[in-house]
Parts: sequence; structure tokens; C-alpha cells
Amino acid sequence: MNSDSCASSTNRPFAQHVPLYTACADFTYASQWPVARFGAGAMRVALEHLWIQLSGDRHLELQQTVYGKPFPSQYRFVENLLADLCAADAAAAEAAALVAAVSAKTATASGVAATAAAWYPESVRSDNIVSEAVSGGEMNASPLQRFYMVGDNPATDIRGAAAAGPHWTSILTRSGLWRGAADDNDEKDPADTVVNDVLEAVEWILTQERSLGALSPKSSADGAKKREVGSVKAEASHMEK
Repeated sequence: MNSDSCASSTNRPFAQHVPLYTACADFTYASQWPVARFGAGAMRVALEHLWIQLSGDRHLELQQTVYGKPFPSQYRFVENLLADLCAADAAAAEAAALVAAVSAKTATASGVAATAAAWYPESVRSDNIVSEAVSGGEMNASPLQRFYMVGDNPATDIRGAAAAGPHWTSILTRSGLWRGAADDNDEKDPADTVVNDVLEAVEWILTQERSLGALSPKSSADGAKKREVGSVKAEASHMEK
């Protein structure tokens, strides 16, 4: 960036000379303090207003590349990353199945392979995803059909999920930045559902997936649920800050 004084001394026209990249649009965020704190997005807003003052009546827009929520690129990145992880797990499950079929001594898989085999049935493990993952080719399909955004900031988390497409479901928590009362939802960026905290969000997701037939009924999945919920419980407080 430069100013009129800089332009006159260097004979350069007024223009933006420094590329600007920002990685977080959150204007405020929740922490251990009783009130919200300014986030990295506040710095971007400050720069935009400084640029307006600096450019005067030229009406030049500050050129910048913004990453993170609520912009679609962040959600596409997550979709692709999860699809890659899914393909890798499916390939591990396929490999475990082949080993079990060849060796009578390997009656059951263990470790990562056992986990993958439990989550990915044969109908998934034997499709093009596995063959592409094993061969190193590009993945052209994914068994992932639904994605969940759990967040405490309606302006970024929830708005981004709404813009990402109908395959995204937004879950707003009351225990972070947003502090709505019971049965409330954000007026400007309403979520698909509102819960008290991250733990309740995980329980809600598991209930949804069971109702859609993606998980075993509750009676036969209590152990898995306890493990999944337990792993979240230790991090829930940190995630909401």
C-alpha cells in the first residue's frame, strides 16, 4: 500500500502493492473471559477501514484472499480430506479381508484394520473407492453423504455450513460465543438444531445417524457410543473456547 505522499515521491500511481491473505474471519471469539474477545477478523476489518481512509475518493477496494469459515473453500477442503481418510480406511479394511481369506490363522482383523472393517461394509469396501485408493488413482466417488458442522459462532460456523450445501447440517452450541436461551436460535444465521454443548451435539449426531440406518441400533452400539462420547468429553471444553 502507499499514500499520496509516497506516490508523489516515487512517481508511482496510488495502488495496493502488497498482497493480503487472511486465514480467519472470526471478528470475536469465546474464551475463558466473561465477555467475547476480538478475533483475527477484527484485524482484517481494521485494515479495510484504513484502506478506505487511505484511498480517499478513489473508491478502491482492498484486494485480499480470505481463507477459513464461512467461505466455501474451507468446507470443500474438509469434504475432500474426509473422503481421502474414508478411502484409506476402506482400503485397509479390504486388505484385512484379503489377509483373512488367504490365511486361516488370521480369523479376525485387529487394530486399524478391524476398525475400518467395522465401519465400512463389503458393499463399500469393494467399490471403486477401494480400487482407486489402492492403485493410487484419483478418487472419483465417496460413501460420505452427510457432514456436520458443530460451532458456537453463527456468523462463521453456521453461515458457512448453510452455504456449503444441503449435505451439511449445522449444529449451534450455547456454551461458546453464542449464548442463546433454551429453544432460541440465531435470528440472522439460524442453525439446523441448537444444543447445549459439544457432547450433546455428538449425541444428537449419533441419534440422527441411527435413525437413517447408518449406525447400529442403540442397544447394540452402547459400547461404541460410550467410547466416541468419552473421547469428545475431554476436549469439549477446549473446543468451545
